[in-house]
Amino acid sequence: VRMQSLDHVSRYSNSMNCAANIVRSEGILALYNGFGPSCARNCTFNGAYFGFIFWFKDQLPTPKGFGEEVAKTLFTGMAGGVFATCIKQPFDVVKSRFQNQLPDANGNKEYRYTLQALVSIYRKEGIAALYKGFTPTVLRMTIGQSVALTAFETSTSLMERISEGKT
Repeated sequence: VRMQSLDHVSRYSNSMNCAANIVRSEGILALYNGFGPSCARNCTFNGAYFGFIFWFKDQLPTPKGFGEEVAKTLFTGMAGGVFATCIKQPFDVVKSRFQNQLPDANGNKEYRYTLQALVSIYRKEGIAALYKGFTPTVLRMTIGQSVALTAFETSTSLMERISEGKT
């Protein structure tokens, strides 16, 4: 994240240089900055996504053939990707802030804990700041989740048919 940030654009020459400088100036544990918010983001996304897709798929009509089944699964994955991204995006912003921050002259950092960072960003910058980067993220997740869910369900269905001797 630091190498992608405009704040650090000329600070590091490559990935190894970045890692070495971080370890030298901040210690080895600095390589794990953002681990807590990453866990919160991933747990939030997965809980929202899987909870949503199982509920949503049951709300749609029963498909009448393979093509309709694929379309239903693609649509379910897309809708799930949008829903889960709406829920997890604030944690994604916090993760990036953790990974991008440098300690001040006294070694202190603005963001110390996930919830403290969420509240701080909200109070200082407003709710919109917690959704920075939403558009590219939701586009990526919508496409990725729809394709992944469809590939998984189609492969699972094919393997079940093979094991039952129906192909």
